[in-house]
Amino acid sequence: MRVLGVHATARGLEDRLLPWSPDELFASAVETANHSAVVCAHIHTHYLRKIGNTAVLNCGSVGRPLDGDPRSSYAYLDLGQNGVEAIQFRRVWYDLKATADLCKSREFPWADEYVAALRAGANF
Repeated sequence: MRVLGVHATARGLEDRLLPWSPDELFASAVETANHSAVVCAHIHTHYLRKIGNTAVLNCGSVGRPLDGDPRSSYAYLDLGQNGVEAIQFRRVWYDLKATADLCKSREFPWADEYVAALRAGANF
C-alpha cells in the first residue's frame, strides 16, 4: 500500500483538480495505478473522489479554507494492511483574531480584505 502526497497534483505545483473535474482528468493528474491514496491540496477545499482503486482527496487548508467554513481543515487517513480503511475530514478553530492582528501589525497588503476573507472562509 502506497500513499502519495502532493501540493497540487503529481503533474505540478500549480495544477488544479477541482471536486467536479471529470474522472479522466483525475486519472491523468495523479498516479492512481501506483497508490492506494493520493492526497492533494492547493485549492483550499477538501473533497474525496474514488478513481479506480485509488482514493483521491484534497485535505483542505489549515490557514485559509475557501469553502465557506473559516476553521482549519485537514484529513485523517486510517491506513491498514490492504490500503485506506477510513478517511475523516476534520475541522478545528484557530485564533483568527491573532492572525488578523498579525496581518495588520505587519502591514500585510489588503489586510482588511484578507481578514474579512479569513473570517468568511472565502477567497479575497
